[in-house]
Amino acid sequence: MTIQQIIYLRETEDKVEFKEAKTQYTYNKERRSILGYVVALANECGGRLILGIKENKTLPHTVVGSTAWEGNEKALEEDIYRDLKIRVTTEVLYEQDKRVLVIHIPSRPLGRTLKFNDVHLMRVGEQLLPMSDECLLKILQEQEPDFSAKICEGLSLTDLDEVAISLMKKGYAQKQNNPQFEQLSVEQTLSDLRLIDAEGHFTYSDAYQVSLVLNAEVIDKSFHVYINTYQKSNKEPKLGVEQIITLYKIRNGLFQNLKLDVLAQLEKARLIRKTSNASSRYLLNDNFYLLEQENKQIGSRYIKTEISDILLNLQDNELKVGDLEEILKDRINRNQIKYLLAKLKEDGIINTIGKASGTKYILADTFKNLRGEILIEKVTARLYELNH
Repeated sequence: MTIQQIIYLRETEDKVEFKEAKTQYTYNKERRSILGYVVALANECGGRLILGIKENKTLPHTVVGSTAWEGNEKALEEDIYRDLKIRVTTEVLYEQDKRVLVIHIPSRPLGRTLKFNDVHLMRVGEQLLPMSDECLLKILQEQEPDFSAKICEGLSLTDLDEVAISLMKKGYAQKQNNPQFEQLSVEQTLSDLRLIDAEGHFTYSDAYQVSLVLNAEVIDKSFHVYINTYQKSNKEPKLGVEQIITLYKIRNGLFQNLKLDVLAQLEKARLIRKTSNASSRYLLNDNFYLLEQENKQIGSRYIKTEISDILLNLQDNELKVGDLEEILKDRINRNQIKYLLAKLKEDGIINTIGKASGTKYILADTFKNLRGEILIEKVTARLYELNH
């Protein structure tokens, strides 16, 4: 990206936020801060926070230059990762002696939002405001299955809607300027369009579309097990989509606009409880938190969050103990890091290069090409095998 490109970007359309920040810009003291905008832009599926640019109503914008985080760009990346667990990248550009800092922000995970001080933020004009319930629900539903996209196994010609077939034939005849197409039988129509084969079986792939089966990773395993256990039990009534979404919102601390009748059903089923008699806030029942605690521990050696911290920092990196200590100084101490590295090496998760004070740690060949959640899940599965 060049400065010439930057000064012609538009904040909304191009998912970018401009700040003059001539000398500094607050990291996290208020919503309108580095962390606040990283959260909001990540919730918009990614974007850029650019310091050193004055936004103008008419293009181009003005380059004013910024000394914010000068020389400390990598430390800024590490701080953001420590606080939000997303990996931003920084880019420094110059127009003559005027420095511009670009923070490239990735998208939030599918079906999840990021929070700043426990608030899901979104950009509204020049403000950062709590995300609307409509937006939150839309994001939560990203993990819901799209039934319209599923292949209907066992489908036969007699199952097809005659009116829909007739409309398709009419539309195709008009498009191809071929009125005879409307006179074809259903079988001939579908065959000509390569939707069935010579034996009358439906096909799901052609030059323009391909049918795929995608395997999804379960992000919140404790919640998944919690719901699945209830659904498979002999308890009634079973949960519908509305009840599951309400439970997921409670699990994530979202209490606005919850439906009273759904809350009453979940309370009666003893799946939720109020934090106090006078409160409008809820907790899932104790079974969930027991499951969650179990998922935090891997045998007697490891705590999952600590392992995740080390794995994600070793991804694409060769790091010394001191490097990890500096990155993780607010989370785990040097002795804990040394212990975990030794055990991870013993279990074949990581390797070392170099000797003595020059020793660096890298991911083992089995895991070095994995990224993010997949890396964590594969390593966690391996550690469970070894430590149970």
